[in-house]
Amino acid sequence: RCCRAASVQPLAIVAVPLVQIPLLIWSLVGIRRMVDAGSPLTEQMRAGGPGWQRDLTAPHAPGLLPVVSVALIVGNLQLATAGTRSGLFLAVRNGLQAAAVVAYPFFVALPAGVFACWIPNSAFSLAQHLAAAASRAASRAATTTATATASTATATA
Repeated sequence: RCCRAASVQPLAIVAVPLVQIPLLIWSLVGIRRMVDAGSPLTEQMRAGGPGWQRDLTAPHAPGLLPVVSVALIVGNLQLATAGTRSGLFLAVRNGLQAAAVVAYPFFVALPAGVFACWIPNSAFSLAQHLAAAASRAASRAATTTATATASTATATA
């Protein structure tokens, strides 16, 4: 009843994550299978990486790729909930950020090939969040300027 009174659809709030999370898991599992020993792509993945990580089937030795992926997860979650005052969203954000940090030891064991997809995807999402935030800020600034101009015009008339 309270959701109808507030014109909120709870299913709409969770619909996007309910679709995106399984897709993320499936894509990571698919990439993981591509770099596993039994895959027909294994030989290509062992010699096809960039200069700093030739073997995409092995975990990243310095462990920097998992650090970057965790940082991107935390940044994306932070920007996705920027400006919200909802205790529920903030609790979910904090829980997911903590889970990303706690999952770091699992990420370290993943082959570097997983991060070849994961990091650019997360970086693109971060860029989208930053562009959307800049657009919202510009829109608010334009609205504030228009309101101030209208107030000044009314006061002088």
